[in-house]
Amino acid sequence: MIKRLLPLLIATVFLSSCGEERKDLVKENTSTNQQDMTKEINSIQESTPTVVYSPFGNVYVQFSVTPDGQKFMARVGDASYHFVEDDNIYINWEHADENGWVFEDGDSLPKKLMFTETSYNTDTKTFKGKLKLLKPLAGEGFNKATILLDYTMVFSPKCLRIIGGHINSYNEDNELISKMEFDINIWSYEKKD
Repeated sequence: MIKRLLPLLIATVFLSSCGEERKDLVKENTSTNQQDMTKEINSIQESTPTVVYSPFGNVYVQFSVTPDGQKFMARVGDASYHFVEDDNIYINWEHADENGWVFEDGDSLPKKLMFTETSYNTDTKTFKGKLKLLKPLAGEGFNKATILLDYTMVFSPKCLRIIGGHINSYNEDNELISKMEFDINIWSYEKKD
């Protein structure tokens, strides 16, 4: 752009001593060229695609940070989240048995469970969805007697990790058992490369 303006600037300096007629001609040409360049810039900006980041097409695995600052990454299948498409989002419990995650009656969790009632807000990078279980989960604290997990996940601007949100855990009577916060300083999820 500067290369295109440089001849006009030189002409303006050169013609400044040639009288008012020449100055008017340079002003007219400069104005026309500026309008043309503005149109060209606007055209380039309109044709440049806007990058929209979303979790879709990604897998997110758990990570935790130990008190001494060490980061531990889980495997795909350790309750990893799979955002295939907006209508195909699931949790992967492939390694649930190894981790001791089972139903109250001792049966294994399904290897894959689809989220229901899902929504994703592209402006706030917020996903909402529910995991409905056929029977209560076993375990202590967060999992005990859980029949429904209600998720809110807030993703980072480029959707590289979950930076906020929570998981509400409900029992068969639809009573809130617990609320677990996603906290990138302690426990959350990160995009798997």
